[in-house]
Amino acid sequence: MVPAASVSVELVPCTETTMRLFDKLTDSGIVRDNGNIRKCMEEWFGDLVLADELRKLLGGGGESDYEDVFTQAEQSEFLFRLFRHLALGGRWCQYEDNVQPYLDVTKLIYKELVSVCKSSDSVGLRVTSQVLKVTAKSEDGSDLIPREADHPQNFLYLLVNPLKRSVTTLYHQFGALLQN
Repeated sequence: MVPAASVSVELVPCTETTMRLFDKLTDSGIVRDNGNIRKCMEEWFGDLVLADELRKLLGGGGESDYEDVFTQAEQSEFLFRLFRHLALGGRWCQYEDNVQPYLDVTKLIYKELVSVCKSSDSVGLRVTSQVLKVTAKSEDGSDLIPREADHPQNFLYLLVNPLKRSVTTLYHQFGALLQN
């Protein structure tokens, strides 16, 4: 076991209480009215296969024609990040041709991870959970957790629920194999 010499913690915005953010996928033409994702020529970005406009937007490093659909603030939201992680998938992922399974699973996981309560103005809900993205480095500066922290699919989130006084860990290491 190698001790962490430095740990960085990023407070991730987590304010969304609906899935309306993703209406922009259809409004922009990335997704057709029937939910089918618009295809494009297959490209590789690092070790990610980008075979449609959705994955090109989410993992293409600025190469999408749809870069301006979501603002930086929207892309930094935990809900959007969770959707991105699920839609980009892992090394052995079989991609969906329709966006609905990604939206359904994103909503299910988000509701399981994030706590909400009624707003003080009693009009809607507000998120009470705090989301932290954590990275740890060794003394020589190498990434400990997650390994290759700059890879878009490697992450460690801590979700702090102040109401239940609990912390949930969400972790993924792209392409990792279990080791003895």
